Amino acid sequence: SMIDMAGIAPSSWTTVSYTSVSVTQSNAAALWLQGSTMTTVSYSTAVNNSGTRSAVYLDNASNNNFTVLFASNPDNVGVALYARNSDTNTVTLSHLWAASRSVNLDIGSDYNTISFSTMIGRDSFGLWINSASASNTVTQTYMSGMADGLRLGNGSDYNTISLSTIIAGSN
Repeated sequence: SMIDMAGIAPSSWTTVSYTSVSVTQSNAAALWLQGSTMTTVSYSTAVNNSGTRSAVYLDNASNNNFTVLFASNPDNVGVALYARNSDTNTVTLSHLWAASRSVNLDIGSDYNTISFSTMIGRDSFGLWINSASASNTVTQTYMSGMADGLRLGNGSDYNTISLSTIIAGSN
């Protein structure tokens, strides 16, 4: 059932505001946007403690907007925000923290924008743009990770990082 997969699974054109969601189910995301478009999440908190799902999971999701979001995943291999094949989403004025990778744009996630935000991956990466995820924009952000503050993987072309602080090796 859907309740086993997510605390909240908003459909398209949904607004989630002033909401706090926390999950403990091992393969559930706090917020799961599967195929969602034009969803707005603002002034909200998403927390899970799972190595198999992120606090916020975008799967084939596009044109969604996250503003003043706190997302956290303290699991040793946890991710705060994971985007898979998800395009033109916006994250702004947000704080994303995870024990492993804070934000992972993966498998063809293109044209996303992250601005005025903090991404901290305690043991790994602040931001990992991977697997042919291209043309993303990151501006005026703070990225920190024990391995890398920012890691660009295979096929991650034409990404723009500007006016940002990137720190590796300490948190």
